[in-house]
Amino acid sequence: MDPGVNRTGYGILQSDGPAVVDFGVIVAPIHSPLPFKLRAISTGIEEVISEHRPDVAACETVFYGKSVKAALLMSHARGVILLAAHRHGLEVFEYSPMEVKRAVVGRGKASKEQVKFMVESILRVKEQLREIDASDALAVAICHLFRARDRT
Repeated sequence: MDPGVNRTGYGILQSDGPAVVDFGVIVAPIHSPLPFKLRAISTGIEEVISEHRPDVAACETVFYGKSVKAALLMSHARGVILLAAHRHGLEVFEYSPMEVKRAVVGRGKASKEQVKFMVESILRVKEQLREIDASDALAVAICHLFRARDRT
């Protein structure tokens, strides 16, 4: 999952292949107070988990490079995501943005466009992923699959 207060990306993969099961973006009401946004994220993530029943969850860690305010807001979204995963009994794995980029592109300083291109290539997506948040979430899922294979 790619946490954000206004837009949270999610991507679900089957480990064999990997093959895409589903992906998308949960959009929170943009001009609403933070609690309403967090409720929208929580509800959306819980619906995705209930529908697809994944074995584990993988989430990107907080990135401090933009600003302290952005990192704090992202932390709120991450907290809601982690709680939703826990409520459904999922083990959560966390990866830094640099680790995700390194796993998918081969270098930790890759641009979002490079990550998107490689996600489309790795997953053999026939049409381009329109939502960068969804491609980022799929990148986190790919990173997890690669790391899980390394652990076995």
